[in-house]
Amino acid sequence: MHIYKTNIILKIFFFIFSLLLFLPMAELYRVTGILDDGDLEIYIFLIFSSALFTFAILYKLNYFKSLNGIYFDKIYKQKFMLFISSMSFIWFLFFIIKNIHSFTIIDIVTFAEGYRNGAYTGSGIYTAPILIIIPSFLLLIIMKQSKLDFSFYFSVLLVFIASSLVGLRIYLFGIIIFALHRIFIKSDFKKLFLSLIILFLFLVSFKYFLNDNIKDMSFFDIVIYILSRLDYRTLLEFNGFQIGFEQLKYLFDFPTITHFKEIFYSYNNDISYGMPFVYLYSGIALVLPVFLYNTIYMFMPVFISVYILFSMYILKKILTTKSLILSSFLVNLYFIQILVLIEDLGGMTKLPLLLIVSIFMIIGIKISKIIFKRKEKNVI
Repeated sequence: MHIYKTNIILKIFFFIFSLLLFLPMAELYRVTGILDDGDLEIYIFLIFSSALFTFAILYKLNYFKSLNGIYFDKIYKQKFMLFISSMSFIWFLFFIIKNIHSFTIIDIVTFAEGYRNGAYTGSGIYTAPILIIIPSFLLLIIMKQSKLDFSFYFSVLLVFIASSLVGLRIYLFGIIIFALHRIFIKSDFKKLFLSLIILFLFLVSFKYFLNDNIKDMSFFDIVIYILSRLDYRTLLEFNGFQIGFEQLKYLFDFPTITHFKEIFYSYNNDISYGMPFVYLYSGIALVLPVFLYNTIYMFMPVFISVYILFSMYILKKILTTKSLILSSFLVNLYFIQILVLIEDLGGMTKLPLLLIVSIFMIIGIKISKIIFKRKEKNVI
């Protein structure tokens, strides 16, 4: 065990709220005319209020005291990770080769756009291993593995290639967020700074690859464009429970919440002005804070605080538990919590996969221990 002098929960708490604040604040630089109705400014104030309220509760609960120890283990063998990630990627390539006739930029972009728009239904049997199971396993490795070896970085590279081919960086979201968590845990801020630069370059290159409009922008406009991609000014519009409580059941309309988004955003008249290019509301991101603002308005800070408190509790359990079985479940749960909070409420549709993926991870760890003899346990 190692007793850290700095508090990890406090760092990650500020990291999460920094994302919740800076992303909408970036839109303050955008001139939007009719959409500038004050909702964005009120939203930022309520998020800031949530941060203060949550901070006070966590401080009262002594969450900002240094943890007694953070447990890391050697949970897999390099050969095992190389095998399962390589086989998953090869299986994925069968699907790619079948649907991309020539690997030119035009064909890849066309395929990616088609995949993003649901043109390849039933492809999950090919894509799930490399885009869902392997990334989930990588999240556990990031949070619990004592040392990251070549097999980890090789697996990340394969996931990166796969996610780039299908045009969806969401599959890298958890890896990036959890990698930043690990950097906070290790207190390596040089790596943090370098990681943020790499992350920014990746986002720019990804947008450049899929969006021709970004090519004519200045550097500052590119930064604002990336940070303000959710378009809070358009999405924020308090309408109370006009959708009706009975419609909330569609939040759990797995495997997608498409129907709920269609109902929810149909009450937002700003979308026709701010997003005239949108034909289907299901393609618009809906993060938890926006949902709460548009429905309960001034009561949003209370619900956000409760949500963050639960997330910090799960995070603390992940960091301190010695049980890899418990860790595998908690890591996936925490990932979905962050996904819903920052990226899209559609992350809730991954809940049924939580149990399945966690079981796969546990079985994989057990197989790894049986096939490759486990030599040592590392505690940092």
